[in-house]
Amino acid sequence: MSTASQLIDLLTRQGLTDPERLWDYLAQHGGPSKLPGDARQVAELFVRDGLLTAYQAQQLLAGADTPLVVGPYRLLEPLSPKTFLAERLDGRRAVVQVRGLHEPRPVTRPHRNLVAILDHEIQGDRYGVIREYIQGRSLQERLEREGPLAPVPAARAILDAARGLSHLHAAGLAHGAVELNHLIEDEVGTVRLLPGAGGDRQADLLALSRCLQRLTASTSLPQALQRVLDNPPESAEAFVALLEAWLAEVAPPPLIEPKHPSSQGALPRLVLSGPRPDWNDPDLEDWQTLPSQAPAASGWLLPLLAGLAVVALGMAGLLWWLG
Repeated sequence: MSTASQLIDLLTRQGLTDPERLWDYLAQHGGPSKLPGDARQVAELFVRDGLLTAYQAQQLLAGADTPLVVGPYRLLEPLSPKTFLAERLDGRRAVVQVRGLHEPRPVTRPHRNLVAILDHEIQGDRYGVIREYIQGRSLQERLEREGPLAPVPAARAILDAARGLSHLHAAGLAHGAVELNHLIEDEVGTVRLLPGAGGDRQADLLALSRCLQRLTASTSLPQALQRVLDNPPESAEAFVALLEAWLAEVAPPPLIEPKHPSSQGALPRLVLSGPRPDWNDPDLEDWQTLPSQAPAASGWLLPLLAGLAVVALGMAGLLWWLG
């Protein structure tokens, strides 16, 4: 490809950009005739102004036969030799893996700890596996950047993966590719397992145990975690139970303490059970908001005072009448 018109024609036919956006762009620049005549120069302009990515421009100029559009998704950039970050024209992102028709279909199931497959698209002798895009990093990347993890965060990460495996195994499926590169930690810290290739369920558990070992890189693990390394559980469900029990013991969820009621619209605090409060305790706050726990005298004192006031008024009226 050598001319600008050839480049514009190709990216339009392939659906690499929104036609309306392209023609608006060309109109703002005085029409196609005002663009440089060389395709490479035009491609650089399009990359600079966001109509193409650098990867797309490179493939178009080279005349490569790699597909740049799979179903409704445009391939933006490679994440690995056959895996691409992709985007629809409406901005929704996904990951597309281009595979041969003879290759096995990836294995996953709907679950919060498993990355979902959105669709499949067959194109000639290849098909694209479209899976959801998780904004985050793999545990391998985290290990390389931060070094070995402490036992508790490592156990929490592996527990997420074990929950995903348990769901997969319960459906009679094996993952077959459990490794740190395939464990993705999203923005809120949840670890999710990328789709696998199938295989043996017991091998999944051994691989998950090795992931824990690599994450911690430690010979002084707590006894419960060392048992996982020395003798991995016989099922993913048992893996989950063991890690949950240990984490509940050493790192329980933080308790949620109630906020002190503000002066605006504070609700009465009721003591529902337990010993009666010490009303002389100077540290007791807002005891007046506890009418159900007030001293017993307050139950008859107000009526007595009201009665005395009525009697006093009656006597005053009688004296006035007699006078």
